[in-house]
Amino acid sequence: MKKNRIIAIVAVAIAIAIFALFALSYRQPASDEQLSGQEASDSADDQAISSDDNLTNASSTQTTSVKIKTPAVKTIIKSSPGAVTQSYADALKTYSASGYRFQIVNCQMTPGSLVVKKGSTFMIDNRDNASHKVAVGSTNYSVGAYGFVIATAKVLGVNYIRCDNRGSAKITVEQ
Repeated sequence: MKKNRIIAIVAVAIAIAIFALFALSYRQPASDEQLSGQEASDSADDQAISSDDNLTNASSTQTTSVKIKTPAVKTIIKSSPGAVTQSYADALKTYSASGYRFQIVNCQMTPGSLVVKKGSTFMIDNRDNASHKVAVGSTNYSVGAYGFVIATAKVLGVNYIRCDNRGSAKITVEQ
């Protein structure tokens, strides 16, 4: 009697597995036109997960192909409170023309010194493939690889600029 019960349980499990495979093979994922952006990606992720879970216990294997849309890469610029945020192309155009731009290469800044009026903004442009900690006087910035920050000249007098705690340049802030 016990043997018949085990055979019945195995038969039911096999029938459920076959039904699941049959249902998955005829299940059509929604087209990308029917779902928008994130919904299409979420739906595709859910289908891939449920297909994998159901196929793990099956006696035969089936491959499910899922097309996942990847979102466009967006540049996020982090800046200190009160700093101006803009695109790199716009910042480069603005600050190259005004001359209020320090460029970092191998943690060395060009130009070596700059004179600006108090309240002026200037660009710190990192052209290295590594991020740097840049200190302008007592204000600290984290400038990502190939990133930039827009800083404001606040403290009158000579402010030394350090890149990764090494002397690199100076900015003189006048009234």
